Amino acid sequence: MAAELKSDQQQVEREVEVSFPVTGMTCASCVRRIERALGKLDGVESATVNLATEKATVHYVPDLVGREDFKRAVEKAGYALGEDEPTAQEPGSGVADREAEERRREVRDLKIRFSLSLAAGAAIMGLMFMPLPVAHTSLFLPMLLLATPVQFWAGWGF
Repeated sequence: MAAELKSDQQQVEREVEVSFPVTGMTCASCVRRIERALGKLDGVESATVNLATEKATVHYVPDLVGREDFKRAVEKAGYALGEDEPTAQEPGSGVADREAEERRREVRDLKIRFSLSLAAGAAIMGLMFMPLPVAHTSLFLPMLLLATPVQFWAGWGF
């Protein structure tokens, strides 16, 4: 009995915690999928993923599993491991600047997609309700051509 207690203590002492960024998450379902994928690995005691910070924290035994295993599991789940970051992020640090620039780029891209989708949607609505000298059935193809980019280009991420 004392030997079992001692081996359990050694197991806990060898356990390590690591945090790493995960990219590509959009919802709570993504979080659960990544947590399950990491939790299935041998040697992983627990895995928690935070959607807001886009980080995963894993408690594991380094003799049994490592970063490459985490990377494979996350990629198999359909996401990607981000680059390692320094633990302290001071304002003006390269990592914080890079993340802020990436967010600005993402917001700018979403604004462009929204604006063009809004314009195409307004044009389609206008064509549907305006009295025109041509039959509305002849406008199906032009409306389809306007709606297709909205559906597949602007809506692709959703």
